[in-house]
Amino acid sequence: TYLTQLNSGQFTLDEYEAILAAKNAGIIYPEDGKFYVIKSVSNSKYINVKSAGGIYADADTPTAGSIVKAVIRNGHTYFATQGKEFGWCYSSSNKALLDAAGGGKYAHFSDITVPGQVAFAHCIGNGEGSYAPYLDLSYYTVGEGNQICGGGANAAASQWIFEEATSVTVALNDGNDGYNYATLCTPFSYTVSDATTTAYTLEDAGNGWLSPTAVEDNEVPAGTPVLLKGTSSSATLTIGTSYEATPVTSTALTGVYIETTIVGGTDYVLGIDEGGVVGFYHWNQSSLAANRAYVIGNGSSVKGFVLSWDDETGLKNLNVNDNLNKVVYDLSGRRIQKPTKGLYIVNGKKVMVK
Repeated sequence: TYLTQLNSGQFTLDEYEAILAAKNAGIIYPEDGKFYVIKSVSNSKYINVKSAGGIYADADTPTAGSIVKAVIRNGHTYFATQGKEFGWCYSSSNKALLDAAGGGKYAHFSDITVPGQVAFAHCIGNGEGSYAPYLDLSYYTVGEGNQICGGGANAAASQWIFEEATSVTVALNDGNDGYNYATLCTPFSYTVSDATTTAYTLEDAGNGWLSPTAVEDNEVPAGTPVLLKGTSSSATLTIGTSYEATPVTSTALTGVYIETTIVGGTDYVLGIDEGGVVGFYHWNQSSLAANRAYVIGNGSSVKGFVLSWDDETGLKNLNVNDNLNKVVYDLSGRRIQKPTKGLYIVNGKKVMVK
């Protein structure tokens, strides 16, 4: 339409270029290797990837599952997130994640007349080059329950704003000991920016112990599962540049990017027992939420791993409590069934529970 008006003399070339500049002002087209979050124009919420088949626009602020990396291959733009890539779920009308490294479907963009907004779609044909018959209804659209489905590019729910992602905030849960905790595993690297929060990796030290090590400079490599400990209810992560499609498996913690089935009553997840002591315990649920980490059960009779932080010496150990499985006494020699805060004797050794 603009070209027709230009050719008919309704306005000059300078006016035509000014119209185009105003129309495209503020639109961010993803660049290769950069991280983004994607906000819906219709409900002002961010895309939040929870599972392979669960992509939603339901986050008021970006979450770890909101971070996407733009990857340009052979002139096509792909979006990597949670170790996979955006695609189309063949078994339903909802969008889903597909295997990365070429298995995802590349993006198509359509300008919207409102500056700063864009519609984007993905190929749902058989193969990366088969897309033309599917473009009309393959745009990302906010559907029922804020889940992402397919729709026309001109629908209000199909319009999005791309924002470059430089940081994200994660919640820490009250550990009932003066600190807040969370497990975390993300495909992108990050630095914990808050001075009040420290990231720890956990290693199997043998003899029934897990040994935490503070991550150097709080710079967590991509894919590394960690335990966060801080004095605030949240921690800010400054997003790095690296990305790992598969979580690191060389630690005692096993990380997950998307919602994952775990063995209830066997595996250990972060929580607080009935006595109010924070640690890793058996859970009666069968799934773990996205971007979390847990300790895989090894078939032993250990009921939990109590966090025992020795702040006086600077040595920080996670002590396996077998009774949880070991007999616990206070300093007066009385047997304690459910230790809370304080100094105890466990198998002849002093253990501080804070």
